[in-house]
Amino acid sequence: SLPNSVDGTAVLSATRFLRHKVPAYHRDERDCLFPILERRAPQSSGINGIAVMMQNCQVDDEDYALELADMLETLVDQQRVGNPDATGYMLRGFFQSYRRYLAWQRLTILPLAAHVLNAEDLANLLEAIYWTRSAGGPPKLYLVPDGTQMA
Repeated sequence: SLPNSVDGTAVLSATRFLRHKVPAYHRDERDCLFPILERRAPQSSGINGIAVMMQNCQVDDEDYALELADMLETLVDQQRVGNPDATGYMLRGFFQSYRRYLAWQRLTILPLAAHVLNAEDLANLLEAIYWTRSAGGPPKLYLVPDGTQMA
């Protein structure tokens, strides 16, 4: 509905996601998943290079997410879009970049993890993620040890 209408509740929910959830998911990967994969995956999988590339993407996406959250909070405060074209550009830019990140994750990281991690690894991963999160609550993990991915 932008730029004609601003749903403050939806926008604030989006800013919370951008400020808190995106970095938390990245931290789960960086601090919990990638180290396990680097120990378990064969060197020929290229996991070290993949992890570095994905961490670089995470930094860019988190920076962009914070800029977008700032812009959205300003939007809620002012109840209008300063420059609708710039706002649209920022929204499209972030979501295109993040969709690419998620697609790369689905094509490389998740299949590799499903292939090399066993049930004990997954249990350890869930525990590590749980302890790295300050908000608590069980994390959602979309891998099972038989090589498939859950939706």
